[in-house]
Amino acid sequence: MALAHRYVSANTGSDANPGTSPDQAWATIDHAASQDFSGNADGTDIHLAPGTYRETVVVDYPGAASRLVRFIGDPQGQWFPDEPPGRVRVTACNASEIANPSAHVITSAQDYVEWHCLHVDGGDRAFNFGAFSTVRKAVRCVIFAGGAGLFGGLAERCVAAARTALNAHSRWSVAVGAQNCFDGGTHYNSLGLGGQYGFWYASAYNCVSLGAVYAFQGGVMDHCLALNAYYATNDNPTKVASYYHNCVANTSGLTPAGPVLPDLGLLIDALPFINSHARTGSNVVPGYGSADTDISLDRLALKGTSVGIGPWSISEPADHPPTDGVLDWTTYHSTALSLRITLEGDYLFHVPAQSGRAVTVTVWTRHDGLTGSKPQMILRGDSISEQTATNTADDAQWQRLSLSATPTFDEVLTLILRARNSVGTCRFSDLAVIA
Repeated sequence: MALAHRYVSANTGSDANPGTSPDQAWATIDHAASQDFSGNADGTDIHLAPGTYRETVVVDYPGAASRLVRFIGDPQGQWFPDEPPGRVRVTACNASEIANPSAHVITSAQDYVEWHCLHVDGGDRAFNFGAFSTVRKAVRCVIFAGGAGLFGGLAERCVAAARTALNAHSRWSVAVGAQNCFDGGTHYNSLGLGGQYGFWYASAYNCVSLGAVYAFQGGVMDHCLALNAYYATNDNPTKVASYYHNCVANTSGLTPAGPVLPDLGLLIDALPFINSHARTGSNVVPGYGSADTDISLDRLALKGTSVGIGPWSISEPADHPPTDGVLDWTTYHSTALSLRITLEGDYLFHVPAQSGRAVTVTVWTRHDGLTGSKPQMILRGDSISEQTATNTADDAQWQRLSLSATPTFDEVLTLILRARNSVGTCRFSDLAVIA
């Protein structure tokens, strides 16, 4: 048996389809969530195309430890090559963007069901997992809610903003809370921003609370740091090797941290996927009246400047940092801002490739007011024939370029983004490399 794949597209799908291919995709996530995937012995990945899904979702069947059910947003459009990239948004907002204050956007109270790479908003709860559990999880999601961002389950590498941002377990996550950032649960390497309570009766390990009234209330405070809070602690949390800095009151049992430059390492995992998934606006390629708006409609682009196309995001099959310190370049892609080029030149990237494994490179390109050759993408290597793709679209129109090659021995290929323009600009966005 092999991992089964199903497909959902709000733009092109129909719930009357079988959901077995991108061109036979279902239209709604809720329809996919009503299916029993227990016959797929190695698990099921449900790929969600870029788009806005205005629905509430209820999962009817569990997975199992040996056959996970994973709903995976595809903002790069890697599984949907005919659709433009953009965020994968699930929302209880109506077409006028008015939220439903009582809605639970995704109710997933089933074990071994996971949600990846989504933007979820518009309800009282973004995720309702029903119970605290590490086998009900959201991974690399951006979450906004009126009540609870996550209720139950586990948030892994997520960013959440709500009255109670994460009433759940967490790992490597950022919570912005109006009342509580983290409420109950067990938390590792996470960051709370603001709120009345940073960590409310929670078990916190290697965590930071910044700017709360009460940084840590009850629970466990193990190798943690309270920054710029009024009360560093309250109600006697269990304190192990923990510190405070610039806190007004209740620092009993804590060690002053001295001058502190907050360790932004906690945000390293968060920022790349925010660039990739926390996108704004429509997912349809518009006419683009602004030269400072890229294909993803990403408002994080630096206006009026040239912005590098990095950083690269590297992930292993298990989607976690390598324990042996050696990267397995099985999948890797950039989560880049748009690159706006106003000078002629070649912009080079190195792509490690394995013998016999096909490498596919895609990038969105656009040219504005050129007099001369249009943007190109070139792939070179010692064991492959040189590949070239050239933009053929009209001025001020985005076009996706794609190249594929299979090296005959292990080598580092050279990827070139070429701008040939004596007047005007070239733009490149959403560079992706799949090997």
